[in-house]
Amino acid sequence: MTYTIRLTPSQLRGKAQDIDSNAKIVQKEVAGVEALINQLKPTFLGETASEFFKDFNQARGNMERWDDVVRSFAVEIREAADRLERADRS
Repeated sequence: MTYTIRLTPSQLRGKAQDIDSNAKIVQKEVAGVEALINQLKPTFLGETASEFFKDFNQARGNMERWDDVVRSFAVEIREAADRLERADRS
């Protein structure tokens, strides 16, 4: 099978940087959602509210890892750029 390389290692690293920037946005948005939820606590009361906050706290752990997942794609792209450069030099 023949592969065609359409991006240079430098361009790949640029895309990885874009992904890193998006990870920061994800992190900021998750923090924003948490802040909004925390504002509800004094006024959203009762059993339904307790269940809601419990569910949110469980989901928050996953949400806090989203930026790490996004960053992992950036790492993979940088590694691909490194492999391309090594292959080009050999």
